[in-house]
Amino acid sequence: MSWKASSQQEKLSNYELEMLTIVEALKKFRGYLLGTTTKIVTDCNAFQKTKSKSLEPYNVDKTNPNDHYEVAKVRSNEGPAATSTSADYKKPWTEDITA
Repeated sequence: MSWKASSQQEKLSNYELEMLTIVEALKKFRGYLLGTTTKIVTDCNAFQKTKSKSLEPYNVDKTNPNDHYEVAKVRSNEGPAATSTSADYKKPWTEDITA
């Protein structure tokens, strides 16, 4: 994906630009990606080193008002053992109904 960086974006690090590109690509292809498992492939070494740190699976411990959840990490690696999140950041799922 190719785009012209703004003057503010030109000041970002390579890692931040790589992440921005991934976010923009996910936004562009969101309709095709919803309900699927997506693999992100990149040659950015900084991203390769950090990708496993924040993508750990979590279990929902408690549902809070306004579609917010308290979650706990399934495996014990880097990052917080417990945190909170919003429904906006959770992967949507669908159930196949066959009649």
